[in-house]
Amino acid sequence: MNKNTIFAAGFIILVMSIFIFAIVPQQEFKKIEDAKELKTKILAKAKSTKNIQSDFIQEKHLSLFEEVIISEGEFYFQMPNLIRWQYNSPISYTIVMNGETIQIKDENGLKEYNINSNPIFREINKLLFNSLNGDILSSKDFKIEYYKNNEHYMARLLPQSSAMTDVLSNIEIYFNLIDYGVTGLKLTENTEDFTIINFKQRIINGEIPASTFKLRP
Repeated sequence: MNKNTIFAAGFIILVMSIFIFAIVPQQEFKKIEDAKELKTKILAKAKSTKNIQSDFIQEKHLSLFEEVIISEGEFYFQMPNLIRWQYNSPISYTIVMNGETIQIKDENGLKEYNINSNPIFREINKLLFNSLNGDILSSKDFKIEYYKNNEHYMARLLPQSSAMTDVLSNIEIYFNLIDYGVTGLKLTENTEDFTIINFKQRIINGEIPASTFKLRP
């Protein structure tokens, strides 16, 4: 796997984690054959979300290790294309995207990349926007299957491009039966390792200072 693929995979996990709220227990689901109405309601929910701010806990489960790797931090999103993904522990690491540039700040300093100068960055930006506005559910980059049980709807996304299938086996997104908001997400890699992110103290459509999306050395 080359460096660009690894970098892209990390951002795929990032952008697909945007609307997580809680871990969803694995229960028996039945497949929905006609999900047109469900998709319409999920899209309406996504398009009513103008911004998000939340703390998060990320769990990384690796098949080679018994210990779960836990990271904590803060997440911010502002329409149409502002993102701040900030890890506070066990290491300090922040990513900011504004549709034109990607800024990455860690213990070694601040680096900035032009999105349009790199095809991988352009695809990341496209995937990010489509995830935020709900259009990911109509993307040709995934084969999507819909399921339902007594507590949740679930969309299982099966990647179709080699850049994604090199890393991800599938993505499962869980939706509330009543308001169609996302209640959980699980990303399973082709190694059977998986990642779960839980958001807490989640605020929708609140006030976020503009300075949140500007990193300084």
